[in-house]
Amino acid sequence: MNSLIIRREAFEAVDGFEVEFRGLYEDQVFLSKIAARFPVMLIPDVLDYYRQHPGSSCHRGMETGDYHPERLHPARKRYLLWLERHCDRMRIDHESLRRALRRQMLPYRWKVVGLYHTARIIGSTSMRNRILRHLPPWAVKRLRRIKSGFEVRTERLGKLFGQRPAG
Repeated sequence: MNSLIIRREAFEAVDGFEVEFRGLYEDQVFLSKIAARFPVMLIPDVLDYYRQHPGSSCHRGMETGDYHPERLHPARKRYLLWLERHCDRMRIDHESLRRALRRQMLPYRWKVVGLYHTARIIGSTSMRNRILRHLPPWAVKRLRRIKSGFEVRTERLGKLFGQRPAG
């Protein structure tokens, strides 16, 4: 994790990192725990960059099939399931957050939504049309209403967790 400054008391209050997340999404899990309990300040400036190399967690995850930078992947599903459970444990009942989590989980819980999402990402109109032909009209309507179905924008999560921008 780059450019993160946190008080030791906050780190200890959320019990640090989760041992079940090693390599992929360990930073997202930790940041979710912090943002759920403490005020967070974000700044728009890029303060540093990180180097990607064959030994990186993302590269290893792509080799094993656990991660893909654009498509659905098992590591993201594990993170989203963890986040749902964490919100339950912390009794976070923010409706916008719950709705965003449900939307993010749709492609993982419903195979047809996952296939449609994949077709959208790879730009296959013919695959999307084949999927839509086999669905009842109500399902087609709902499937087309799903906006991104995958990425939640950082600034939206910030609003949901009560973060405030710097300045």
